[in-house]
Amino acid sequence: MLIAHRIALDPNNKQRTYFAKAFGVARFAYNWALTEWQRQYTARSDDPTLPQPSDVGLRRQLNGVKR
Repeated sequence: MLIAHRIALDPNNKQRTYFAKAFGVARFAYNWALTEWQRQYTARSDDPTLPQPSDVGLRRQLNGVKR
C-alpha cells in the first residue's frame, strides 16, 4: 500500500518573490546547459578532434559565466 501526504504551500509575498527568482535561475541554468550541450555535440560531430561534452565541463563553464 502506498501512503502519501499532500501538503499545500501558502507563501506570503516575500516567499513568492523568492520562489519565482529561484525557479527562474533554475530554468535559466537548465536551458543554458541544454543549448551548450547541443552546440558542443554538433561541433564534435563536425570535428571529431574536439573533446566530448561532459557534465563536469558544463558546470565549469556555467561557473565561469556566473563570475
